[in-house]
Amino acid sequence: MGEIEAAEKGKLPKLVEEKDIRGTFHNHTTASDGKSTLKEMVSADSKLGWDYIGISIIRSLVFKRMGKMKSGSLHKSKKLKNSILL
Repeated sequence: MGEIEAAEKGKLPKLVEEKDIRGTFHNHTTASDGKSTLKEMVSADSKLGWDYIGISIIRSLVFKRMGKMKSGSLHKSKKLKNSILL
């Protein structure tokens, strides 16, 4: 039986379930075009029990906002020490 036939009969296997998710990639923060700060995103990640979060940036937006950001702010935050940022 092919995948289409299995789907029509409701017999597709569950490949990934919520409990299998350990983190996410390609998230945007307010440093580029996201709606949440890095701190907020890492906090949410931690509450979900995930192991990692991948942060993506749009370089041109970040360069425009550099004047508003503190240099090295990601590395100095003690609250992020148990998180893996990719």
